Amino acid sequence: MTQTQKFPGLGLDPIQRFLRDGYLVLPQCFEPHQIEQLRTELTPIFAAKPNNPNGAKYVEDLFCEFPQFNWILSHPPLVGALRSLLGPDYLYIHELSAHQEHWAPWHKDTTSQEKLGHSYHWDPRFLMLNVGIYFQDRSDDGGGMELVPLSHILPDLHIPHGDVNPYQINVVSPDTRVGDVLLFHVRISHRAIPKRRELPRPKQAIYLTCSVNNELARTYTEHTVVRKEYTVGHDWHPELRALESQQPWGLA
Repeated sequence: MTQTQKFPGLGLDPIQRFLRDGYLVLPQCFEPHQIEQLRTELTPIFAAKPNNPNGAKYVEDLFCEFPQFNWILSHPPLVGALRSLLGPDYLYIHELSAHQEHWAPWHKDTTSQEKLGHSYHWDPRFLMLNVGIYFQDRSDDGGGMELVPLSHILPDLHIPHGDVNPYQINVVSPDTRVGDVLLFHVRISHRAIPKRRELPRPKQAIYLTCSVNNELARTYTEHTVVRKEYTVGHDWHPELRALESQQPWGLA
């Protein structure tokens, strides 16, 4: 079986939509029972973590600590989509985490770099995206995400304006369901749908950051591993390194 047969990719239309809009939904990339199993496995891990001052809990560098989740990175529908967008030898970046009860305000995932004077994320060779795997359906009460289409090609206005939406562009909120995956460019302006009431179960999600395989990916990684909120040793788990040797993708 060829890599293309093992990891079926995207057609031209969804690739063009991602490049144009800065985001793309992969419907039913995971089965609902797989998401439920992830929730079951992550809930006690979250319970052992301290609360952040905002009430959220985080498992940073999930794949450095817990090899039972390695299968996610080699899940064929996800790998096929990422190969289509990022190339056959794309990289997973050291920003693979799980969140519980986290409601982020408006921002870009490159705002912190730009505040420090970096500009490599505007290099034409730079292409990096986030993978949002949500454990609940999108709802107006606090499940899901809002994004500003096209903002990934516009200057970062969050630096002068802070955590509000400074773009005069209609906001979209993809109607993601359990099992769907949301791919979004790291330069797109986005936020979590604000919490308006208690959800039936804690809001949970896994986020993966992936890149074209080039030196800009390693530059980005060097930035993330020195940010003070990352406290794990940043060594990939040996079992994940062994898996990497059997896969088309790599670990940055």
